[in-house]
Amino acid sequence: MIDVVLSRWVIDRIAKELELEVAGDMQVLARIAETAEKVKCELSTLEKTGISLPFIGTDEAGPKHFNAELTREKFEELIAPTLDRLREPCLQAMKDAGLSNDDLNAVILVGGSMRIPAVRRLVQDFFDKEPDHSVSSDEAVALGASIQASIMRGDLDEILLLDVTPLSLGIELAGGIFSPLIPRNSSIPTTAHKKFTTVRDNQESVTIHVLQGERRIARENRSLARFRLEGIDPAPREVPEVEVSFNIDANGIHNVAAMDLTTGVMQQVKIESYQPTLDSEVKRKVEEAGEKADEDRQFIRKVGIHRRLEEMRQELDSLQRRGEVRTLTDKEKRRVNEHLSRLEIALQQDEWPVIESAERELKSVFSEIMMLVGNIGGMGDDDLIFEELDDDSGLGKSSEPSELTPPTDEIPTVGPSDTGPGTPVPSVSGPELSEAE
Repeated sequence: MIDVVLSRWVIDRIAKELELEVAGDMQVLARIAETAEKVKCELSTLEKTGISLPFIGTDEAGPKHFNAELTREKFEELIAPTLDRLREPCLQAMKDAGLSNDDLNAVILVGGSMRIPAVRRLVQDFFDKEPDHSVSSDEAVALGASIQASIMRGDLDEILLLDVTPLSLGIELAGGIFSPLIPRNSSIPTTAHKKFTTVRDNQESVTIHVLQGERRIARENRSLARFRLEGIDPAPREVPEVEVSFNIDANGIHNVAAMDLTTGVMQQVKIESYQPTLDSEVKRKVEEAGEKADEDRQFIRKVGIHRRLEEMRQELDSLQRRGEVRTLTDKEKRRVNEHLSRLEIALQQDEWPVIESAERELKSVFSEIMMLVGNIGGMGDDDLIFEELDDDSGLGKSSEPSELTPPTDEIPTVGPSDTGPGTPVPSVSGPELSEAE
């Protein structure tokens, strides 16, 4: 990035002093990039340096040559905005680790840019410590790679180098809710298991939609893969148990498996690249999740309400089909339908005071009618449609995780989907999952 800043400065000076536009000439741009890197290295030890680009272009008067002098002071002024961007990742790393500057024994810099005096000053100002120069920056990366290779081969067991997941990983539940299985900043390698259940009677298959991100609204996260698990034994909804397993190995390969615990049928997928390539993308997603937490919470509450509305309809239909209650009168049907419609309209318009009022009225009407026609007591306080939902409450609680034995079949390999945050996810036929009771 520093080379890019210097290159842009040289291009602007050429345009201003020589009246040449070189931005479209790839050979000239390559020469400028090479010169920019050379100037950056020289200004790490010198107070000023010269820039010489002979025969940079031609015009009617003949060949043009660019010569300029750049001081370290001007260089640091040019790269100051870039260096300021280093503060936020450092702050986030300390926050995620739960550490303060007093907890650090030393700050070690690696990489070519650590030789830039402005970088060293920034590190010292931020961490209140002079960077430790006892470790050779040229050898540090190679040494770390060697140690990691030895660990993976089993030659070393007393040293552990940990990588972390930059963003949460999980699947989409019924209603479009994202259920994370591996939270962000989890150490790699890692494994997670969670049980889910069906949302429709006699489901024989489910679609597993794997996502990465921090939003609870599934469509706002990054789509990584989809696969179907077929062969589930037909049963009433919420009876089957499907265990979803996430596993990330030391190489960052992400394996996702789904198994019906009744039949033992399994399907799985391997995702070879799932991490964002830019730290700025991770930062943006985390900040966006914090800013839109209320929006996500309201979305989850609406999903819970819609789910309870559907359960009420199914409960009335099921009881009357079995002949356990007398048939509803036209007046009773109208009362229920009027309150159902009022609540659904309020949900569409996001009128939360009206939603709360309509929910209470519908609960009262539903309980009254259920007692009249069936003498079964109606709904209790725990059956409120509108309720305070924390995380996935209202969608069913997950069971304790259990071990999942992977099959020996070949695993399909996929890369991340082109579906980005905010992009509507293409519809896929087949029912979805909710968390198991």
